[in-house]
Amino acid sequence: MIPGVNPENLADSVLTLLNRGGIISMVGIVVIIYCGYAYTAIISKAGFLETAITPLTQRVRTRGPLMITTLFTGLLLLVFSGTSYTGAIMLPEMFMKAFQRSGMAAKTLSRSIEDVGTMVAPLVPWGTSGAFYISTLGVPIFGSGGYGPWAVMTYITPIIAIILAFLGIGVKYSSLGHNK
Repeated sequence: MIPGVNPENLADSVLTLLNRGGIISMVGIVVIIYCGYAYTAIISKAGFLETAITPLTQRVRTRGPLMITTLFTGLLLLVFSGTSYTGAIMLPEMFMKAFQRSGMAAKTLSRSIEDVGTMVAPLVPWGTSGAFYISTLGVPIFGSGGYGPWAVMTYITPIIAIILAFLGIGVKYSSLGHNK
């Protein structure tokens, strides 16, 4: 409790927020993030990520196909890991060189990671975001009464990102030039 504050003067909702555990209750997710960083560092330094992604990135050299590949890989990581943190950690390591080759800036890669990681995460029921929304809202994602059909931004953002990449709109370029 907060020193010098009389709990009787606080609303029940405020007391609930203050008594949930604070930073101690967040240790689990912090450990997951650190494990993700450690895992990514190990497989990256060992060359596993580059070996796995090179056959794919050698075939895609222009904006549109590279954006599709990045978003699809992010979606796979999100679906299989259940958290957007995995993609946020691994995708920059996997696609930075390909984005540089295509002339796109790191800002565009960063935005692309969020286009799937942040936006689509609420639609994965077994993921951290989906489970949070299900428990908070008390409704399923899909099916009768689900919020999925109404969460238009979650599934339209990656589609818009792909269209804009093909058109070259909103794509930041590095100083090395760019390919269409």
